[in-house]
Amino acid sequence: MLDNTYQLYRCIPRNMTLSCYLKKNRMFSYRISDEGNLETSNQTAKMQCTRQNNFVFAKVHKCGSSTIQAIFFHYAYNHKLIVALPMRTRRAWIGKPHNITSKSYRATPGGKQWNIFNHHNVYDKEMFLKLMPPDTKFVTILREPSSRISSAFNYFHLHNFFTGMSDSVTKNRTSPVKIFMNDPWYWEKRFHPPLKTGAGSIYDYGCIRNCIAHDLGLEEKRRTDPDAVKRYIEELDEDFTTVMVLERLDESLVMLKRRMCWSLRDIIYRKGTRLKSRSYKFKGESVQLKGSDMKNNFTQKMLDNFKNFSAADFAIYNHFYAKLSKEIAKEGQDFVEEVTQFQNILADVGHYCRTPHKAPVLWLEKSKWNARFSIDVKFCTLLRKERPGWAGLLKRQYYDHV
Repeated sequence: MLDNTYQLYRCIPRNMTLSCYLKKNRMFSYRISDEGNLETSNQTAKMQCTRQNNFVFAKVHKCGSSTIQAIFFHYAYNHKLIVALPMRTRRAWIGKPHNITSKSYRATPGGKQWNIFNHHNVYDKEMFLKLMPPDTKFVTILREPSSRISSAFNYFHLHNFFTGMSDSVTKNRTSPVKIFMNDPWYWEKRFHPPLKTGAGSIYDYGCIRNCIAHDLGLEEKRRTDPDAVKRYIEELDEDFTTVMVLERLDESLVMLKRRMCWSLRDIIYRKGTRLKSRSYKFKGESVQLKGSDMKNNFTQKMLDNFKNFSAADFAIYNHFYAKLSKEIAKEGQDFVEEVTQFQNILADVGHYCRTPHKAPVLWLEKSKWNARFSIDVKFCTLLRKERPGWAGLLKRQYYDHV
């Protein structure tokens, strides 16, 4: 029987990392946590695992990207990294699509480069590489396109920008997104979003067709060319370290954790709430719509229409969903078990954070995939923060790097 044991013979501290070398030329990297614990950055004992701290999050509207953004802000705060911040700290965007100028962001402290870009802008690799370190990774998250457009209609109140849609909703007593998907080409001609409102800009809510392709940087004239879309998908495949999928969120995050050499603690997030029923009022008449109507309760005709209308989005989504599924299958049973462990951690953390009179600290026990670690009341507070809440904290931390 082969001896698979390894003798530890040297550990070298580097900043907040302890690199331990084993007799058979294998190395484990450990992070020294704020509580003084050692957190393995790679529990699967690969030849070498280096934590990746430099990355761009290509934020695609209404794909669960705010959940991921909060994870990344939390990660940056915990690891004292430099996050790109807009000149007006609470803004959702840095610059305009394909155009980030020095007037749109805060000067980096001490002339250093950003570690993380985590705000809205249209994906443009060359633009980002001029602003970020050369080893920068690119990550994003996608969502099934019909679910995404439903969420966009609900969140951005898109029905307000279609001439005649109010009458159609009142007459048919159905959700605006269903009215739209019955004949998206008809409604596209009647879509007139204002350039700016108090809630945001045209860059946020001015898209109803191939919006995933738009946010990922594919020019409008190429979005209806199947060959051009295919070539662009190949480019994205080369550029992105990890493309997550909202429909497989927990698996996506564990895959991200493995690719970036992070810990399970780094990817903990706050579970969202289910979509509630909603009333639409048009011309004094209220139309009550159930939560299910605001999601994927579409007829086959509606889905077929929208697939033809936003074919580029479906091509991008289907490619990366299939790719993620294959990658998960290759990881084997160990990956499945790690996802289960992660979900157990999420449940324990969620219960602790929701408990009114909680203990000062919750300890999560060691497993095959994580060292023993703790969270506290402050961790719960940070877990609830969204982008506006992170703005002040990250601004103060920004200048600690000077």
